[in-house]
Amino acid sequence: MKKFAGLILIAFLFVSAVSVDAYASNNLKAKPTASNLYLNSESIGINGFNIENSNYFKLRDLARLFLGTSSQFDVTWNSSANAIEITTNKTYTPASGDNLIKTYDLNKTYWASPSNSKIIIDGKSYQIKAYTIDNSNYFKLRDLGEIIPFDVKWDSKTNTIQVYSKVLDNTYKTKISNELITNALSDYYSTTFCASSKLQYVFKNSNETLSVADVVENSLIISTYDNNFNLISEKKIPFELPILGTFYSGKKYNYIAFGQVNYAEDDKIEVMRIVKYDKDFNKIGSVSIKGGDSMTQIPFRLGEARMAENSNILVLHAPHQMYKDGAGLNHQMQITIVIDTDTMKVTNNINGFQANHVSHSFDQYVLFDGEAPVFVDLGDASPRAVCINIGRPFNSNTNFDDGGADVADYPNVRFTPDKGMFYTPVNLFEIPGRYGDNYTGVMIGGFEISKSNYLVTLHTIDQAKFEDINTPVQRDIMVCILPKGQFAKDSVKKVTIAKYVDTDKTSSTPKFVKISDEKFMIIWQEYKKAGNAYKRNNLKYGFIDENGNIIGDTKELEGYILSDCQPIIINNAVTWAVNQKNIRTIYTIPL
Repeated sequence: MKKFAGLILIAFLFVSAVSVDAYASNNLKAKPTASNLYLNSESIGINGFNIENSNYFKLRDLARLFLGTSSQFDVTWNSSANAIEITTNKTYTPASGDNLIKTYDLNKTYWASPSNSKIIIDGKSYQIKAYTIDNSNYFKLRDLGEIIPFDVKWDSKTNTIQVYSKVLDNTYKTKISNELITNALSDYYSTTFCASSKLQYVFKNSNETLSVADVVENSLIISTYDNNFNLISEKKIPFELPILGTFYSGKKYNYIAFGQVNYAEDDKIEVMRIVKYDKDFNKIGSVSIKGGDSMTQIPFRLGEARMAENSNILVLHAPHQMYKDGAGLNHQMQITIVIDTDTMKVTNNINGFQANHVSHSFDQYVLFDGEAPVFVDLGDASPRAVCINIGRPFNSNTNFDDGGADVADYPNVRFTPDKGMFYTPVNLFEIPGRYGDNYTGVMIGGFEISKSNYLVTLHTIDQAKFEDINTPVQRDIMVCILPKGQFAKDSVKKVTIAKYVDTDKTSSTPKFVKISDEKFMIIWQEYKKAGNAYKRNNLKYGFIDENGNIIGDTKELEGYILSDCQPIIINNAVTWAVNQKNIRTIYTIPL
């Protein structure tokens, strides 16, 4: 009996050994990936396994990470073909359990069995090596990169895997040496009630090179690129005061407006400083504005300051919050500062309510029409409208008392009569709702001047359905056209560029680019509803003539992304920069 039992034990051990050997021959050892993984230079944390010196990752993890980039793709199960299906350039739809992250022991070995799953990419079948680990399919990173596509780079010195989304036509990934703040537009940025200071500015130099100015901590980093977008120089401009108001690249000089808060409402505190630089950013001079000069408590609050120049005259049109009034209230409004750049002195009265008063003013634009300054503001009360103030040339002998804003429209407001500061106000787009309700459902996209008209782009909710901030967010894109010399709101023509109200999509605040006196480009990001949120869709753009008439059809670019910077024209292409996940991409639209 004992002999028989021994034979059974030997047989069992033999079968077990054969079974283990058979299992091992069909499966491979897998170790959790110990390498650091980065997507577009940003550290990411997902599970991966190293199998025979190659890295494998879950398909849905990668789809989730690439969402919103030029390499985004969707993953579904094709039941009829019994296959995994990938659709490139499509927004990923998360599956249940996507956010559940398992923890694997780096010191433990796991078994990976070859996967028999078929895979279809954009309708075409592929044979891609894959393994099943813990009931999930893992695919070789480089194999997927070649097909989807995206780039994979290995740095053995740092044990780092760098993954980069694909480069689109007419876009350029550039080198940077500083950590950047992401400035890609989101749907939230486009539906807030006020503008805000930019994180980035792009401008053209006299030698046709491109410079990008980025806000990095308490400094402005100027990166300059050649015509092939190779980085050729960088310069750091420390903030002279804690707040950056705006940057302006003028014809001969560069200007930066800085500010600091004055909660104590101290007349002697410097609240703004406008600094003049040469084109190499060597400081030439500055002008200081004290709290008592301008009644400013918080400079550059709830809006976006801008500058314009004509000869030796520089105008800063900005938001600010004023000292408390007799009722103990701090009013926010525009402030318009005129500077003689030869002497760097303020030449207008900035203490109190000005003739081009707008309150609250949640966005500010200024351009020169010849020698005359023209201002555009987004107001929520006085007036509640997108409004324009057309000025007289600063060398005019006209006084405020001769006309301009009707004081009767602004009860209990003190204006500052100021020689040469005469304005004709026109409401371009009146906004219903309660007087002073901050939310208007409108954002201004840009202001430009043609030979015969003033043109302002904006996007707006359906104002007929306006209730409050919970009003549906879908916004139509429009352009308002005011003929020069016809200074009445009845003269304003409105043209709808794109309709989104009552759809499952919406638009970003549009960008407005002047191509010539006869042609203008309007650019916007489209967003598509996904559950309770909106996800970035494609970029769209179109053209209008000098009278606001639409030229041709709207065009669409997959994978293109807008940022908060204002596009410019350089080398016959509309050009802007986007910082996303700590990598910079230059986008261009050839003309």
